[in-house]
Amino acid sequence: MRRLLIGLGALVAGVVAVPVALPLAQPVAQAQDTACAVAIGTAQSPSFTPKQQDYRARLHGLATGQGVKIAIIDTGIAEHEQFPQLEPGPDFITPDEPAPFHDCDIHGTVVASVIGAREMGIAPEASLVAIRQSSLHYRDAPDSESAGSLATMAQSIHAALDAGARVISLSVVACMTRAQAESLDSQQLSDALLRAEHDGAVVVASAGNIDGDCQPGMVVYPAVEDTVIPVAALSSEYELAEYSLPVVTEDWVSAPGTVNIAVHPQGAGWMRGAIKNGSEGGFSGTSYATPTVSATVALLLQRNPALSPQQIREIIYGSAQSANRVHDPLATVEYLEGTSPVDSRTVAIESAASTQSRAPQRLEIVLAAAGGGGVLAMILAGVLSNLQLARSRASTPRPQATGAQSARRLRERRRPRHRQAKHRATRGGGRLLR
Repeated sequence: MRRLLIGLGALVAGVVAVPVALPLAQPVAQAQDTACAVAIGTAQSPSFTPKQQDYRARLHGLATGQGVKIAIIDTGIAEHEQFPQLEPGPDFITPDEPAPFHDCDIHGTVVASVIGAREMGIAPEASLVAIRQSSLHYRDAPDSESAGSLATMAQSIHAALDAGARVISLSVVACMTRAQAESLDSQQLSDALLRAEHDGAVVVASAGNIDGDCQPGMVVYPAVEDTVIPVAALSSEYELAEYSLPVVTEDWVSAPGTVNIAVHPQGAGWMRGAIKNGSEGGFSGTSYATPTVSATVALLLQRNPALSPQQIREIIYGSAQSANRVHDPLATVEYLEGTSPVDSRTVAIESAASTQSRAPQRLEIVLAAAGGGGVLAMILAGVLSNLQLARSRASTPRPQATGAQSARRLRERRRPRHRQAKHRATRGGGRLLR
């Protein structure tokens, strides 16, 4: 997960940050001393147990993502034979010399592997659009740690819609205190999300990782917005990872946060990890839980292209399992409304005039990647290894949201529902994380 920092921050995709005032023009990114990540190759390729093979056969017997376009707003996606339907989108890091297929941070290529790699992806026949919006290798200002901001995130969403994407995957977060969120002028981002809703595009985003800049109780953008599906990370089949930020929004889901093998960004073959800043590590974080849900949305849209973003969200939330709202792609694609009690929700969009009473504070914000900096050793196995779930259809009560979210422009008005658990606070700091 990449993140946006308030003030002087770092965009971390697991590690990247860039301070930029949201309402201001995009600065020119400059290379810095941070070297590009180095992939750790492996001679092995994705492999699946008989049970996993059966799972994938059943899932892809229903849908493969064919005909659905997914925009991945990230650090770029490396060209590879595993991505036969990869197309370039704009580059908001070095727009004068666009290089959306140059993934210096490796983060975006791992996300794309989970979504659409031919041999391991959940939606292997979906079309992918690479939009490069953040990077640790570049900085927007001398005192920043990376490139990317809420402003370029908003621009990236518009670019994804211009490209015809029905799914927008954002493994990026901006963490900030509630006081900062109250005074944040986020109209550009709100407008972009409103357009996505009207254009029929579903936005999925990381819930964020706990670290020095993102802490429990903070507000996390864009996951805090009601038209965005927030995704937390699992460390096991039904257990949330300790690093996964508690979500403050009322609806969310969780998915496996570790990717054990991914497409190699520097040529053919596969990788099992990467060296960043001199340290070797694997791929763990909410950044890598997010693409599982993004890919599942593509499967749903292939089966029924007429589904609206609101209907998609109902299916995603309604099919989640256990108190930790575990997302299972097969259970979700097979899910039929009516098998579980799911309250209907109506999205109400506030007009710009109703939000102008707030005195906007031009916060400098940095984008950072959520969940890319895990240092866990990787075990080579299929990406769906954590999806061998007991796929019960029984619904569970949803925790009740806590805390005011007055910084949001998009709001969902829900009918009262019985709650048996209290909501947990969000982890995040003023930055975009993957």
